[in-house]
Formats: sequence, structure tokens, C-alpha cells
Amino acid sequence: MTSDKECVRLSDFEEHARKNLSKYWFEYFSGGANEEITLRENIRAFRRYQIIPRVLRDVSKVSTGTTILGHPVAFPVCIAPTAMHGHAHSDAELGTARGASSVNIIYTQSIWSSLTIDEVSDVIGGDDGLRFLQIQFLFVDGLMMRLIASAEKRNYKALVLTADDPIPGKRTYWNKLAQEMGTVPSYGFGHFVGHESPSAENKFLCSPTATWDQVKWLKSQTRLPIIVKGIVNARDAVLAVEAGAAGVLVSNHGGRQLDCMPATIDVLADVVKAVDGRCEVYLDGGVRHGTDVLKALASGARSVFVGRPVVYALAYKGEEGVRQMLNILKDELSCAMALSGCASVEEIPSLEIRHCSFVSNL
Repeated sequence: MTSDKECVRLSDFEEHARKNLSKYWFEYFSGGANEEITLRENIRAFRRYQIIPRVLRDVSKVSTGTTILGHPVAFPVCIAPTAMHGHAHSDAELGTARGASSVNIIYTQSIWSSLTIDEVSDVIGGDDGLRFLQIQFLFVDGLMMRLIASAEKRNYKALVLTADDPIPGKRTYWNKLAQEMGTVPSYGFGHFVGHESPSAENKFLCSPTATWDQVKWLKSQTRLPIIVKGIVNARDAVLAVEAGAAGVLVSNHGGRQLDCMPATIDVLADVVKAVDGRCEVYLDGGVRHGTDVLKALASGARSVFVGRPVVYALAYKGEEGVRQMLNILKDELSCAMALSGCASVEEIPSLEIRHCSFVSNL
């Protein structure tokens, strides 16, 4: 694919990445855990929900604007944290952040990014802009708190605490490919410069001893609001609220940790009910169409986060590819809203969404 006109759907960006990235890095970005059941189910599950539109409503002017933790955004899509963008395109996280900034949405920088907080902030609007930082409880002493201090200094707006990876998941196909290759490329984590590099055996260096007590402690150590990522159980959503979370991100890690988990759209309504308005609720996993965004918001999400499509778009054409992909998603959402009878994002929660199992094989 060589022209903008050829990428008209999010799946087009994935197909381009499949053909143009190295096999190793495409498998890293695209793959999931074990038999990849959850990975596939995240996408398939959206098909089982049907939109019941309203008609004869004034949709001559459709507004996709909303707020995330009080920050105005152009539409309810955020960039999810994904690692090592430098292996998708030479622009790395700069291209991703610029693309997000150009359409006025939130970019979440991964703790496992190719570039550091300062490298991104120095180029992307200085200390302005809508940026979150993803963090994890690490074995590396003091590193997490140093990153949080940097995020506070550079005016990041929130922390996204990944809670669903006490140990690495079994990435069967990627690990098999790595064994076949014998030697694998270096990862290149920007935030680990000057620290012992994560190993292949425990590349995440995450602590399996972390509990909700640590979340409460973290809340007391930072002025930034905390979003807990990796929630699929309504009881954990309640614990997140009690620990002081400003938001919960309904996520199964893109099907990359525990396989055979439910699709995030299938548990979203339960989490929303459990939270009961006490914090914002978001969703990631399987979002590939504007109608997916609409369905998530109609089920109670404040916004969705997208991960893999961003990396694929970055691989396609750097910053411009990310911007193009996001505009496709925004245009699809705007069209779906108008055809559903919703002139604003605030009207979407009243839209009826019906689960229909008979469409699961379409």
C-alpha cells in the first residue's frame, strides 16, 4: 500500500503492517497469549451487539467532543499504551504522540516505550498536551517513582496503572518464532537506559507481590489521578474505586496475558454498574470500527482506548498514518451517531444496544 486512499479501514493498516514489518515484530505487536482465543474474541464480540437506532431526530450537527477526567477531547478515543514504537517506525513515540495531538485526543505513553518522557515532551508541545503515562509496579528499585516525578514535572495528566500482569503471559507463537530465529533483536526500552535491561525470561520485571494496598500507597504519593488498567471483574472495579482510582480501564491486555478471558465489551456493563458513577470507566480491546466506539459508549464507557491499530498506522506512514487512522475512526463514529439519532456523545448512553448471539458466526 503506497497511497492514503488505499487505507480506508482500520484493517487496511494491519494488512500493510503484516506485509511490511519484520515477521518477528509483527508477531510481537499482533500476537496474543496461548491459543489467542481472547485476542480473537475481543473483536468478534462486538459483532454480537446490535444498535437499535432512533429516527426523526435532529442530527444536522453531530458533535463527537467530550471530556476525559475533565480534559476536553475531540472524540472519545484515547491512545492505549503499547511498547516499543521504534520497531514499527523511525518516528517511534514521537509520531504517535504527534498524531494524537493533531486530532486533540489523549496519548498514553508506555513505560516500555522506545523513547523517554523527556524525549517525547521536548518535541511534542513541551509540557502542554494531553498525555498520560502508563506505569507498573516494578522490581527495579525507585524507577517507577522517578518516572512519575518526571511525568508530574512534564505536566502529564494522569497515570495508567497496569494491574493484570503479575507475571508475563505465555506468548506461544511469538516465543516459538524467537526460538526459531535463535537470536532476537534488542528491545530498546528508553526508560531503562542506565538500568539493567529486562531479560527475555522476565522482560516485564513486574512485581507479583503487588496488592490493592500498593495502589492506595501510590495514590498518596502522587498528585496525578490514577486509572487502573486490567479490570474485568466487577468486584475489582469496586476495589479500584475504594483505593482512590479516578478511572478504571476494562481491559484483558489485548488478549496477551491470560487466555480464555471474556471479551471486554461483554463485561463492560457489569463494571459500569459496580462503579455506579464513582469514577470514569473506559474500555480497550477489539475496537476496530466507529460502531464499536458507539457500542462501548452506549454500554456505559466514557471512552475507548485503541492499541494495535495505532501501531499498524504508525508502521504505515508514521505520524501521518496515525492521524489518518484516527480520523477514519472519528468519521465512522460521527456517521454512526447520526444514523443512530445521536447528535452528541451525551446522548449515546440512552441508545439501546441489543446482544444477539445468532450473529456470532457472521
